[in-house]
Parts: sequence; C-alpha cells; structure tokens
Amino acid sequence: MNKRLFLLRHAQTLPSGEGGDKARRLSPKGEADARALGALMRKKTYMPEVVLCSPALRTRQTFEGVARHFEHELARVEFPDALYNAPEEELLWALREISDEVSSVLIVAHNPGIHVLAARLAQENAPALMNRLTGGYAPGTLTVLERPEAAGWADIRAGENPLLDLLDPLDYNAPATPARWT
Repeated sequence: MNKRLFLLRHAQTLPSGEGGDKARRLSPKGEADARALGALMRKKTYMPEVVLCSPALRTRQTFEGVARHFEHELARVEFPDALYNAPEEELLWALREISDEVSSVLIVAHNPGIHVLAARLAQENAPALMNRLTGGYAPGTLTVLERPEAAGWADIRAGENPLLDLLDPLDYNAPATPARWT
C-alpha cells in the first residue's frame, strides 16, 4: 500500500485578541469545519499514523476537531515550536525527519507555508485539482498526496507525489448551495 501525506491548513479563526497571534482561537465556523472534515476523513479512510502540528492554539483546535473522528490510536502526535508560522522549507525538513516505517503523516500548519508545500510537492496528475490547489488555500483546506510504499520521507521531492484529493470547507461543510456555484 502506498504512503499518504495529508497537509492541512488550520480552520477559520477569530481575530487576534488577548494573547496575540499564537493564542488565536477557531471561530464557531472553524470548529464546525474541523469536525466536518474529521468525519469526511474517516469516511474516506484518510487516517494518519503520525501528526505534526504547529503549537498555535488554532492549529491544535483544528487537529482536535478532526481527530475526534479517528477510529485508531495515533502512533505519535508532536507540536514542534518550529512549525509555528513555518515556511515550506521548515515543514519539509520536519517531514523528512519522519521514519520510513510510518505510512501516513498529517501536518497541520499555517499559510503561506502549508499551501506552498502542497503546491510544491504535488504532481500535476489531476488538472482540475491542481487548478484549485494553485488558486488558493482557504482555512480548513486539506491536500492528500501519495508516495510509493518503498519511498522514504527523507527523499520526498517536488512534483513527484500524485495529488489524490483536495478538500476545502465548501466541499465538506457548505450550505446547500455553495457560494462558488451561484
């Protein structure tokens, strides 16, 4: 079975308040989006083995909302300080440190780093998904990439990872008629 990489931008937040940017909370919509995404991930069997999550409150809350739908115990969950507002190079470095024994990884982080990483790693195998990916990365967007089973995380390269799925809140927690369809 091939390896899977899940790249998730935190869900929608409230404006900064007391405690500064790192303490920003999810909005009620962001909380609902995280729960809805978790339910869809479960339905699609998008289940990570290891999670790397920025330590910011909003990314932790996003992870918690998604993870409540996981049916398995995670092998490892980490909240490295280096992932807070990390550029794509830092996210890539963290991914390359993952053991090759791990079959699936979820990274929960911030824009622009998470979006740039998703666009950089994705293979242009699915034009419609690639057009959406390059068009923006709304809060709560999840990119699903595939890696050959034998491939190691340390040698992940740009443009070599088939783009399997791209989900944003309009896909999984939209009103009856999403705004982009009207």
